[in-house]
Amino acid sequence: MSSASDVLALRPAVLTDLDALEELEFDCFDSDRFSRRRWRYLLTQAHAVTLVLEDPQAAHDDERLQGYAMVLLRTHSRRALLHSLCVHPQVRRHGQALRLLAACEARAIAAGADTLWLDVHVDNHAALRLYQRCDYHRYSWEDEVYEDGGAAWRMEKRLAHAAI
Repeated sequence: MSSASDVLALRPAVLTDLDALEELEFDCFDSDRFSRRRWRYLLTQAHAVTLVLEDPQAAHDDERLQGYAMVLLRTHSRRALLHSLCVHPQVRRHGQALRLLAACEARAIAAGADTLWLDVHVDNHAALRLYQRCDYHRYSWEDEVYEDGGAAWRMEKRLAHAAI
């Protein structure tokens, strides 16, 4: 039997992924989901890189996307933002978040960034462990960042060190 990482393809998101991205967010997040309008903007106008994990063997379109990650890049800035990372519960614990994160770091480096930063909900212990394991460091606490009133840890990683 092949592992999830052998089956799932990593590729840039396209506008035709919009329905599947919305469905994936619904399956993964209880709140703080992107609206359809926001998704459309992020995929077509924002200075962003969105990568998806696709199951080419999925029987139905609504099962095709199994994860995504999005990096926002700013012109004239060496800092990039990991805006969102999402892996469907069915394929978690198979290294997919690590794959997405590594690919986002590589894209940020290629775009000239030397730092990748993110906010993570203080109650999202799995994400905190992932980012700490990947050498992200907490540098500030942000109150009431999320719709549920939850706080966030702001974390960052110096990518120049990771690239050496």
